[in-house]
Amino acid sequence: MGFVLDTVDSWPTAHRLRGRARFIGPGRLALDDGTQIDAGRVVIATGARPSVPEAWRAALGERLVTSEEVFDWPELPGAV
Repeated sequence: MGFVLDTVDSWPTAHRLRGRARFIGPGRLALDDGTQIDAGRVVIATGARPSVPEAWRAALGERLVTSEEVFDWPELPGAV
């Protein structure tokens, strides 16, 4: 995931959590290790994969871009 992971990895360790969590109230999470935290913002990274019909891939070729490819780019392109 290229620069996305590099960016996240550069955050202070205290600002990153990994594991299973559940909401136990507005802005409040319980982690699987028993830790509870209050959060103004939460990123939920599920690891989903895009589903693209083969006809789209055939018709669009290299012009078809999914989130998987974007995360592998070393930098984002400029505006068009």
